Amino acid sequence: MDWNAASYFFQFLDSALGDTPAGDKWRDIVTFVNYFPGRGTVMEKAYLEGEAKGEAKGEAKGEARGEAKAILRFLGARGVSVPQEARDRIAGCTDLDLLNRWLDRTPHVKSVDELFAEDAGPAPDRAET
Repeated sequence: MDWNAASYFFQFLDSALGDTPAGDKWRDIVTFVNYFPGRGTVMEKAYLEGEAKGEAKGEAKGEARGEAKAILRFLGARGVSVPQEARDRIAGCTDLDLLNRWLDRTPHVKSVDELFAEDAGPAPDRAET
């Protein structure tokens, strides 16, 4: 049997059967080899969705890692002591908004407690009375 030809015909049938019960059954049988890119087959859609989600997740994770490294590097350059627990908290954080707040505070804090202080609860009312 010519497996390349067989795979080609599998994809042809998937494309031709479309969103019918027979097409659903066919897709349960075949594996992902796409000879008809851009045709929107279920396998192609699933593959592209998974690829896009993985890319986005990887980018966000990389951005968070970069923010955390910048915070730790900046604190180190300023001579601010960073205990291992705080280092782990910063390095393990994936919330980009929180990391950006910490990064904005980094030039002004004298300790990591000050870095985390405003995240402990609501900020006190600073309005002058």
